[in-house]
Amino acid sequence: MVARARCILLSITLLACGGQCGHPGPAPDRPPVGEDDSQVDGNAVVEVSIVELGGDGGSEPVADVADAAGEADIPSDATDATPVEPLGEPLFDEQEALAALKFKKVPKIPKFKPSGAQDVADPEELSYLTDHEKTCKLLADAPWAQVQGEKTLVPMKRVRINDGISYRFRILIGEKEGEIITGFFKPRQANYWDWLKEYHAYNVGRLIDAPTVPLVMRFMSKNKFNGFLAKITQEEKDNFKWEGPASDQIRGVFKYWVPSYRHRTFGARVIDETYMTEIAASLHPVNKKKLREQHDLYLQLGRGIVFDYLTLNEDRPENLGTILMPDGSYHIVLIDNGLSLGVEHKGRTVMKDMFEQMTIYPQDMIEKVKLLEKGQIEGMFRPEDDSVMWLPEVIVEQFWKRRNHILDQIEKNHQKFGDVIWY
Repeated sequence: MVARARCILLSITLLACGGQCGHPGPAPDRPPVGEDDSQVDGNAVVEVSIVELGGDGGSEPVADVADAAGEADIPSDATDATPVEPLGEPLFDEQEALAALKFKKVPKIPKFKPSGAQDVADPEELSYLTDHEKTCKLLADAPWAQVQGEKTLVPMKRVRINDGISYRFRILIGEKEGEIITGFFKPRQANYWDWLKEYHAYNVGRLIDAPTVPLVMRFMSKNKFNGFLAKITQEEKDNFKWEGPASDQIRGVFKYWVPSYRHRTFGARVIDETYMTEIAASLHPVNKKKLREQHDLYLQLGRGIVFDYLTLNEDRPENLGTILMPDGSYHIVLIDNGLSLGVEHKGRTVMKDMFEQMTIYPQDMIEKVKLLEKGQIEGMFRPEDDSVMWLPEVIVEQFWKRRNHILDQIEKNHQKFGDVIWY
C-alpha cells in the first residue's frame, strides 16, 4: 500500500513540474500583463497627461492536488511520503474565453498614421510628466528663475463672452541649470472658476491614477506681477482676487508646462469628436490583442474617457493631444481640466456617450474608482478649513451618481462577457 502511494505521489509531483521535473515543459500562452484653457504656445491652447496599463483577471481555482493524493489510500501513519504542493490557479485563457462568446458586430479599430512633423520629447520631459512627487515639489517650492534670452513671466490673455477677460501666465522656475522648468499659473479671478475646478479634478485623477498633469495650489506675491499690472486697465486689475483687502498674495493652480506637447492630434490625424468616438467604440474585447500590440495610445485614451466622464469634463476633445517619445511611441496628454466638475445639464453628454461605447476597461483604474468613498469626495470638494475651495453640494451628489453609473455599466458588461473586459 505504501509503495502504491509513492507511485501516485510521484506522478502528481511530475504533473506539478510540467510533465518533466528538471525539464520544464512548453511555456503556456500567457496574456500580456497595462477649462477650457490649456497649455498655450502663441495662440494655441494646451495641457497634459499619461497612462499605465494593467493586466487581465484570473479565473476559478481548480481542485487542490492534496485532495487527489488523499484518494491514494495513504496510511495515516506513513512518514516517508513526499509532501505535494497544490497546483496554483490555471492561467486565464483569453482567446478561449473570446471563442466562447458571440458578438453581433465588432467595431473596427480606426487607422493610426504617425506624424512626420512632431518633435520628439526629451525623456526628462516624460519624467516630469509622470513623476508627480518630484514635479509637484518643484512647482510648490522652486523660486522664479532667470534664463538668458527667455522671459521669466509671459502673460496670456483670454476673452470669453460669458466670463469676460482672464489671464494666465507662463513662469520659469528652478534653482539651477538642468532643473529649470516652465509652470502654467491660473490665478483666482472674478467670474472664472477654472483654477478651482482644475485643482479638484487633478486630485480625483491622483486617486484613480488618471493621466493628469502635475499641479499644485500655489500662492504668488503681488510684487512678482508689478510690471504686468502696470500695463493693464483698472477693470482688468479688479478681476484678480487677492487673499484679502490688504493682502499681497493670490492663489491659483500652478502646473507643469509640457514643452513638446502637440495639440489635438494623434499622430498625423486631428483628434476630433468623431475620431474619439470611433476609438471609444473600438475598445472591444475582440480587438484587445491588436490594441495592445499596435494601438497602446487608444488604450490610454480609454483611461482618459473614464476620468473625463467621472469628472464631467466638457472640454474634450478640444483640449488633449500627445507627446512623441524617442522610441516612436505616443503618450496621451490631457492638458486641461478647468471645465470639469460643473453642474450637469441635459445638453452636452459627449463623455458619457463615449464611455458607454467602451466594452473593455482599465482594470487597475476601475478598482480605484470602486474604492472611492462619498465622504472622502465631499471632504475634497468642500474642505472644512477653507471655504474658498468649496464646490456646490450638488456637484458632490452628481459626481457620486456618475461614479455609480460607471460601476453599474461595467458590471453589466462583466456579467455578459466575463474577464475579457479588462485590460
